[in-house]
Amino acid sequence: MASLSDVLKKTRKLFRDKKLENADLDARLLVEFVTSTTRTDEILNPDLQVSDEALQRLDKAIFERLNGKPVYRIIGKREFYGIEFQLSADTLEPRDDTEALVDLALPEIQAIIGQCGEAGIVDMGTGTGAIAIALLANVDGLKATAVDISDNALEAASLNAKNAGVADRFTPLNSDWFFSLSGKFDMIISNPPYIRESQICSLATEVKKYDPLRALSGGQDGLQFYRKLAKEGRPFLKPHGMIAVEIGKGQEKDVIALFSESGFELKKTRKDLNGILRALLFS
Repeated sequence: MASLSDVLKKTRKLFRDKKLENADLDARLLVEFVTSTTRTDEILNPDLQVSDEALQRLDKAIFERLNGKPVYRIIGKREFYGIEFQLSADTLEPRDDTEALVDLALPEIQAIIGQCGEAGIVDMGTGTGAIAIALLANVDGLKATAVDISDNALEAASLNAKNAGVADRFTPLNSDWFFSLSGKFDMIISNPPYIRESQICSLATEVKKYDPLRALSGGQDGLQFYRKLAKEGRPFLKPHGMIAVEIGKGQEKDVIALFSESGFELKKTRKDLNGILRALLFS
């Protein structure tokens, strides 16, 4: 047995000594997860005794984190846009940067529903379903088709849609991009793989070892899937339809040029919380 305060201090020190980027946050998240405590417990009840069984589970979690496993992979879930998402080995973690894409798309979809009473979107490469589910949770009258080539990813996304209370408006579709898709939609939205193949090996261990490679690599120049979206997306859009994409740092000129070549016009952009241009909207 040990006090909650002592356990937190010990875990923080181990992570700081290892020079983990978010040592204090990771320590708190793991301790809270293993002990089923909250920030309030840490403040108001620091002498709370942690059982030996919980300490053993924490030791295992600490070992995994010190060896490069991301804290949210250990916990098995992560919050995005105020919604909790279950993770799987076949999905990326939903990250804060992607909230810029949701912020960009949300008012456009709300405007369409204001005019038409309903709207339909495609979330291309849905992963955990984070983008589609965040939009569904914030817009009544919206329906989403969530496309992914991984059955395991679609299973996780469907569970997340159920947990968020939007499963009745969420349709999973196993497809290699547009191959099995049919119909016309108001928006195609995507956070496609955009890392150059040559850069994969230099990524942090937390990314290259635990994120699925298929969800990272954007081909030789990182633009492979933007080309696909730009060249193949138009037949699946209604006349007023739009495409919204997340991009990597510094990719805006190349991506805008690709969509321009296919007859799309840049309508709006959005930066992430770090001031990096992160999302583009084309019509």
